[in-house]
Amino acid sequence: MGVGGQTVTKDVNNLGKIQLAEKPKLFVALEPYDASATNFVERSITDPPPEITIAPGQSIPAWLKIKRNGHDDLVTFSVESLPHGVIVDNIGLNGVLIEKDRNQRQIFLTAAKWVPDVDRFCFAKANQADNPTSLPLLLHVRRPSTQASR
Repeated sequence: MGVGGQTVTKDVNNLGKIQLAEKPKLFVALEPYDASATNFVERSITDPPPEITIAPGQSIPAWLKIKRNGHDDLVTFSVESLPHGVIVDNIGLNGVLIEKDRNQRQIFLTAAKWVPDVDRFCFAKANQADNPTSLPLLLHVRRPSTQASR
C-alpha cells in the first residue's frame, strides 16, 4: 500500500548505460589431474563441478591451468577454501606459480592423517590480472573403506 493510505513514490537517478566489460586478461581452472588433458577447457557455471577424492595421509595431483588473453607475465596463485588439514604441497619458495611461457602446471594436494571425512568446494585465485578465480572444484576427503576378509 503506502504511507497513511497514500501511495508514495520517489524519483531516483538512472543506472546509466549498462554495457559488458572487456574480456578478462586471464582465465583460471583447477581440475582433477589427467596427464593427457593439458588443454584449457572452458566450463560454464551450469556444468557440474569437477571432483577430486583424497584420503587422509595421501597426496594427489591436480591441474592448475590458465588461458591467457593479454596477460603474458608469470601468474602466482593461492588455492582457497581447502578443508582444515589439506594443503597445496611441494610448491617451493615462490609458492604456486605458472611461468610466463607456460599455461598449466601440476600441483599436489595433501591431506593430513587426521582430516575427517568432508566435502568442500575450493578454487584457485590468481594474484595478477584483477585476481580471477577458477570455477569451484568439489574436494572429497574420505577414509579408505576396509573390508573384512573371510
